[in-house]
Amino acid sequence: MESIKEKEIFLSDLNYEKAKETHLSAEKSKRSKLWRAFVNIKMFTIIAGIANIPVYCASILLSSQLTSIEKHFGISSSKSAGLISANEIGFLITALPFGYVFKDSHKPFVLAISNIGSAIASFICTLPYFFLRVPETDQNWNVTSTSSLIPLFPCMNINASYHANSTCTTEKEDTHSATTAAYALIFIGMILGGICKAVRTPLVTCYIDDNIDKVYIGGYMSLMGAFNVIGFVIAFTLGGYFSQIYVTLKDVNLTPMDSKWIGAWWLGFATFAGFSLLVALPLFAFPRSFNNFKDEEEKEDEKPKLSLKGIATTLLRMIRNPSVMLISLFGILCVFNVSGKLAFLPKYYETQFGWPAWQANVVIGATYISMFMFGVIISGSVTSYFKLSIPGSYRMSVLVLLLHVCISWLCYNLTCPKSDIVKTYVSSQRDLAVNEIGYNPQHYCLGCECSEDEYSLLCGEDGRNYRSACHAACQYLDMQTFQYSNCSCIGGNKTAHFGACPTNCKAGLYLTIFNSIHSILIGITTSPHIIILMRSVLDSDKSMAIAVTTFMCSVFGFFPGPPLFGLIVDNTCTKWNHLPCDGGRGYCKTYDIDKFRIRFFSLLGTIDLLAFLSIFLAAILSYCSRKKAKKSKNLAIRN
Repeated sequence: MESIKEKEIFLSDLNYEKAKETHLSAEKSKRSKLWRAFVNIKMFTIIAGIANIPVYCASILLSSQLTSIEKHFGISSSKSAGLISANEIGFLITALPFGYVFKDSHKPFVLAISNIGSAIASFICTLPYFFLRVPETDQNWNVTSTSSLIPLFPCMNINASYHANSTCTTEKEDTHSATTAAYALIFIGMILGGICKAVRTPLVTCYIDDNIDKVYIGGYMSLMGAFNVIGFVIAFTLGGYFSQIYVTLKDVNLTPMDSKWIGAWWLGFATFAGFSLLVALPLFAFPRSFNNFKDEEEKEDEKPKLSLKGIATTLLRMIRNPSVMLISLFGILCVFNVSGKLAFLPKYYETQFGWPAWQANVVIGATYISMFMFGVIISGSVTSYFKLSIPGSYRMSVLVLLLHVCISWLCYNLTCPKSDIVKTYVSSQRDLAVNEIGYNPQHYCLGCECSEDEYSLLCGEDGRNYRSACHAACQYLDMQTFQYSNCSCIGGNKTAHFGACPTNCKAGLYLTIFNSIHSILIGITTSPHIIILMRSVLDSDKSMAIAVTTFMCSVFGFFPGPPLFGLIVDNTCTKWNHLPCDGGRGYCKTYDIDKFRIRFFSLLGTIDLLAFLSIFLAAILSYCSRKKAKKSKNLAIRN
């Protein structure tokens, strides 16, 4: 009896263990299904695309804040553009080594570390705000007054320079050192950001391509490109929003229309730093690969090895491949234009059409950038639906780029007439100028000479523009309505407000439409060029091909683009702000809008034409190569 009971107990325990194992297996299977629902290549594409935003768009955010940084630091456009190029310096010194070293690495893990490094870089860029002094807005305004009307004392500016010079000997050195340190910090932050950016394109592209059916790579990469463009929109929108907030986050006696206004440029970098840290976390959850062709233990033992011979051999194959070289040339020319355009298109809108910085940033983000995303989506959909090969991709690219060049040159003549600024003089000179041609007694209305360095454009109630409140002889500023009153040069008790007088010119609207079409067309070419590049090299060289292309685009496109465009913009300046104390050249106050337009769009149009010719040549060489290969094959069959 005891043996039977023991046997029953044993069988009962055995059944319990089996039931327990079955339950645990079911739970494990359930968790595995839930895990696979979130950890798959589609979810990786979405998360990696979101994680790319703060890494890729730091330089775009900087571009949207160039005007504020120039005013805060007291630097020219060519110097501020150097900060954008710093991002490419970090990128180009690491793009090729990283593309080779990390080609067999745990790619999602490396991408997560890249995001953490980007967060540190963005945080470094915020630091200059905390020790660099913000320029004074106006020392003569009685900001302690309880009334909304603030009296102005323009004639006190005559003696203001003497008082300022007395402190120059002690402040000049400190200000110069602080500005240099601030510039260096952002420069270092942008270099670090470029280093973090270097690994992303080759690793993300190869990770996706290794885990999907090859015919769908165009669609997946278009989705990645769409996320990047969404990031550009976010960067410009944030730039526009923060441009409406004064740099100190305090209420001041200015509006965003005032030329002395400095937007809170540093808030964007602080936002990107926090966001980059947050989106890094999900990337740690993805495996080395979704295709288990190798044992995981073997994969853990694999470590990337840096072989100079291997790099040299791979580079030689890239150089000998005409498709890779010509696609790289197109990329160089394209990113050269895009980098310069994104950096200075907001300034172009500000100078040509009198738009405030925030409005220019929002419009560019909402139209030019978002339309590029629309083009990328069209590109991916077309290439995936028709399953385009190399010949089809070339045909699609050539036709689209031909229209792209035509649109580029149409923007050349879109401009508004120059806004005339009323010249006013001291009233004591009225009798001496009676016999002069064009004499107008109303223009001799000033009680004292106004400084030529003072420039804050006002629109008078008479519908004309005045150089500043002093040049319009305004006596009061209403802090509730931000209107000047009692302006003698405008006529008695008439008023004026910040900014240029509005016009009926629609050139800004037309330029925005043409830029949107232009952006859609360049977006449509993205997937065909990815297909051409990925199908023109060996599978083992895909990562290196992308690294070589992005490296060349960075060295010869992104790196020189903004500074060269900045020099062109600086050469159209007609009035510079002079720094206090040493009188050195600061930021530009006014531009010759005709020279700005002609030089800006002539360069853009010429580069677009060269880019089209590079793809056209690549298509011809590809056709000849295929024809030669087909002829050789036919001869081999006959023999």
